[in-house]
Amino acid sequence: MIQKTEFLLVAITAALLVLFLTSYNASLSSLFFLTAVYIAWKKRGERNYHSDIGSTTWGIILLVWVLLRMVLSSSQDDVLTLISPFFAALGLCLLASGRKGLAQYWQELLIMGFASLPDQHIGYFLDSISSELLPQLDATFSAYLLWYLSFDAISEGTLVILPTGTIQVITDCSSYGIIFLLWQCTIILTFIFNLSPGKVIRLFWIAPLIAIPVNVMRLALLALLVAEDNQTGFDYWHSGSGGDIFATIALMLLAGVYYLLNNAKSPSFPKKPNSPLLLPSPPEKDTAPVKNSTANHHLPPLKPPDSQENPPTN
Repeated sequence: MIQKTEFLLVAITAALLVLFLTSYNASLSSLFFLTAVYIAWKKRGERNYHSDIGSTTWGIILLVWVLLRMVLSSSQDDVLTLISPFFAALGLCLLASGRKGLAQYWQELLIMGFASLPDQHIGYFLDSISSELLPQLDATFSAYLLWYLSFDAISEGTLVILPTGTIQVITDCSSYGIIFLLWQCTIILTFIFNLSPGKVIRLFWIAPLIAIPVNVMRLALLALLVAEDNQTGFDYWHSGSGGDIFATIALMLLAGVYYLLNNAKSPSFPKKPNSPLLLPSPPEKDTAPVKNSTANHHLPPLKPPDSQENPPTN
């Protein structure tokens, strides 16, 4: 019976993965989904696969709801559609082990919950309480970068102004998106490679330091394209594949930082012995007085002061 249950769960998981791969947010949701599947497969021998009728019913309801939301919803800003991967994982866990066994899937549920965060809506919320702090910061740095490259650019609030064109940095174009992406990938690295808490905290702090400069370069490029009235290039680097290129650059930089942190060697210092008893005891002959010792045969014989060897005096 357990083998049939496992086969059914694998089939449902594969179907959901195909669904995520064909959806508009496949690149990120599928990556987190694969990570959760990897952890579940690695720990498959440690899990208790016994569910009850109520949990099975709720699991089926959640999976059907996710299927309908992913297929019928046409809005990319729909919050319920964005968080559907988490409900898909929750439905699978209920089918596998019931509500009493959900605790053993806390890693998978945490990963899918973090993947399902509607980062755009979170960005709007942060903007509302911080008076568009990050978009203004992005606009200021972008104008400074253009000025440093000898372009006549200035910033006013969230505007990057050139003599022949202006762009406005809104929440969707700010660094929020790349920051959340790097944080999500940090969660993936944490659970796959079992990172220590110290490394996780460092990666979380380093993510904004990577995301903001990368996005500033993208915004500077967009401002130049607007100034040159290049609408095709603007569309490509704003909402086309060009935006994914900058996100990929940020991910590669994060991977490089992880590699450096993982391979950094702490300086080694000589260890002091914990006890003087660990030191080897010197032999007794080395500590014995040299007077009248047989070891003194190599020393020249002592001579009286009136010896003939004294230098002559004139």
